[in-house]
Amino acid sequence: MKTKKTFFINLILIVVWLGLLVAFDIYAINLLKAKVWVVILCSLVGVVINYFIALFLHELGHLIFAKKNGLTVNYVNFGLFSIDFTKPSKKVKFFTFCGENAGESVFLPCREMTKAKLQSTAFGGLLFSLIFVVLSVVFVLCIDNPVAFCLVSVAILPATYLLVVNCLTFDKTSDGYLIFSSSDYADVLVEIMHQERQIAKGIIPSCPSILEHSTQPLARIYYYKHLVIREKFKRANELLIDLSANILQFTDQEYALIFPEIIYSECLNGNISEQNKNLAEDFFMGVNSDIATVRAHREYRRFNGDKNWAQTLDKSYQRMLRSSTKFVKEYEKRLKQFSEEHN
Repeated sequence: MKTKKTFFINLILIVVWLGLLVAFDIYAINLLKAKVWVVILCSLVGVVINYFIALFLHELGHLIFAKKNGLTVNYVNFGLFSIDFTKPSKKVKFFTFCGENAGESVFLPCREMTKAKLQSTAFGGLLFSLIFVVLSVVFVLCIDNPVAFCLVSVAILPATYLLVVNCLTFDKTSDGYLIFSSSDYADVLVEIMHQERQIAKGIIPSCPSILEHSTQPLARIYYYKHLVIREKFKRANELLIDLSANILQFTDQEYALIFPEIIYSECLNGNISEQNKNLAEDFFMGVNSDIATVRAHREYRRFNGDKNWAQTLDKSYQRMLRSSTKFVKEYEKRLKQFSEEHN
C-alpha cells in the first residue's frame, strides 16, 4: 500500500538510473573503445549482479547492527535467498527476489529496546549501502578495462538507488523515516516492543500515554486493544471506525494488525463494505494465521453463510486461544463481551 509520492520518487530514480546506465555505456564505447555488444552485455549482467550485491549488503548491515543492539533476528530476505531463523536448521529459501518481501528483515528485541538502538539498526543498512557506493566509485576511477568498467560502474546505480529510497522521510517502510523523520514513529515502535515483551511474560501491561495520544496507526490499534480490555467499548468502536476510513493508507505491517479487527467488527454488525469485502478475500488467502486473523476469518465465513468453513476456523481459534498469553485471553474475552453488548 504505497503512496503516490513514493511511486513517483521511485519512477524518477529509475529514469535517472537508466540515464546514467546509458552514459556509462557511451563512455565505454567511445573512450574505452569497447564493442557495442560487449558493453550492452556486460552492463546488463553487471546490473543484475550488483543489484543483488547491493541488496545483500544493505540487509547485512541491518543484521549486524541488529545483533549488536540486542535484537533477535527472525527473518532476512537477501533477494536471491532468504533465511528464516525461527525454523529448524535456519530454513533457507532460494530465488526469493520475486516476492513482496525481497529486501526485508524482521527483528524482535531479546532485551530492553531503546529508540537509539532501534535507529542504529535502521542506520546499519544505510551505512553498508553508502560504503558500497563509495567503493564502487573508487573502483570505477581506477579501471580502464572496458569489460571491468561496465561490470563495476553499474554497481553505483543499484547501490545509490537503495541508499536514496531508504533515506526517504515520508515513507514508513524506509529506514530514513525511522531515523530522520520528526514523527513519533520510532518512539511508538519502541513502546510496542516493550508491550510485547511484557505480554510474552504473561503480564497485562498498562497503557502509556504515547499509545493514547499518538496518531500512528500502530499506536491506535494497541490503544484500541487496551480500550477493549478496560471495557471502554464506545471509545473503542469510534476508534475502529476512524481506522477503517484510512485503511488504504496503512503500511503492510499496520494493515496486518488492523484489518482483522475491522472485518470482525463489520461482520458482526452485518454491514461489511464492498471495499473491505474485496480486500478480505485476498487477505484471508494469505499466510498470516495469528489468532486475530483466524477470528476475523471465522466471522467472515459466518457472514457469507459458509458454516462448515466457519466451524473449522472456530476449532483453530479455540485451540489457539488455549495456548495464548494472559493479555490475549483477556482481550478476546472482553472483545466477545464488546460484540455481544454492541449487537
